[in-house]
Amino acid sequence: MNIRFSYNTELHRLEFGGFALEEGGLIEVCVFGHWIPGSLALDSSGWYLVTPDQIGIRVQEGLLARLPRGALPLHTDSNGHADQLPQTSDENDEE
Repeated sequence: MNIRFSYNTELHRLEFGGFALEEGGLIEVCVFGHWIPGSLALDSSGWYLVTPDQIGIRVQEGLLARLPRGALPLHTDSNGHADQLPQTSDENDEE
C-alpha cells in the first residue's frame, strides 16, 4: 500500500501513515513514476530523503511514499511493539 505524506495541523508536523517522521527511517518515495529508496533526514528547511547516492530529495505534503520491502517499521510504542504501517506490495506499484 502506498501513502502520501500529510501535514498534521493540530500537532504541526509532517506525518507518514498518521505517524510522525523519524530521522533515519527507511522509506521509498515515488518520483516521476519511479520508486526511490533512502533514509529520512531533517535540516533547518524541513524533511528530506537521502538516497543511497547521497542525493537529497525534499519531502513534502502529498508526496507518495511506502516502506521498503523488509524494512523495520518507522515507529514502535513504549513497549517496543511495531505499529502497522504499509509495506510495499509490488515493485511496480503506482497509485
